[in-house]
Amino acid sequence: MGRKSKKQQFVEYLFRDIENDPYWEDLKSALYVERILNFTRNEPLLLHNTIKYEAETYWDYQTTCVSPLLTKEELITDMGDVLDTELINKLKTSLNLNTVL
Repeated sequence: MGRKSKKQQFVEYLFRDIENDPYWEDLKSALYVERILNFTRNEPLLLHNTIKYEAETYWDYQTTCVSPLLTKEELITDMGDVLDTELINKLKTSLNLNTVL
């Protein structure tokens, strides 16, 4: 296994930021519920995979079309707008309505 690419490091950094920053509280709760449902009912990780896809696409666009010198810290500041999609909002809302026992 080789060294992780900058894009992979950015995605990991984003999920770490979601885990620790209070700004992402509702998204973090939805990801927890999704993970529990995945373990207990073997449901797919749609929200996680959608966030990962959006982050990778954003990274590719920013580093190829804007500037290859951008850092993950600079890019993370705009992720609130990037992750504010209809699909992510619907997944987040439906997961937060679930009760997990």
